[in-house]
Amino acid sequence: MYPSLQFEFSNSLKNINIKNLKKKIKFKSKNFKRDIKILSFKKDIFIILGRPIIKDKVNFKDIPFLFLDEKRKKEINGEFLIFRINTENSELQIMNDRFASIQMFYFEYKKKLYISLNYIDTFKKLIEIKILKIREYTF
Repeated sequence: MYPSLQFEFSNSLKNINIKNLKKKIKFKSKNFKRDIKILSFKKDIFIILGRPIIKDKVNFKDIPFLFLDEKRKKEINGEFLIFRINTENSELQIMNDRFASIQMFYFEYKKKLYISLNYIDTFKKLIEIKILKIREYTF
């Protein structure tokens, strides 16, 4: 079985916090063995996948400080995918490492954002919500 991690973001991320995170964002996971950390910092929530390295050490706690400083973002190394949710303006920012070690596939449909780390899961979701049909005669 392949590793799978999927997110479904609703159209409004306002008033989201650590306590109601799972109500606002749907998570599905199977055989996913990478680190996942969730941090709250001021008006932001950070979902960190993988292992960000800062000054030669795996470091999650300094991610909010570096992420929010445009000049210092380059100090983050390692293999990672970081989601920053600004709860004040309902904005989502995504940052990956320079080699895109953790791949991400996404689409938006009816004011929802679907994100998956596996192309097959993205394909299945498109079929499930009936916006993709396979024409068997084309294969």
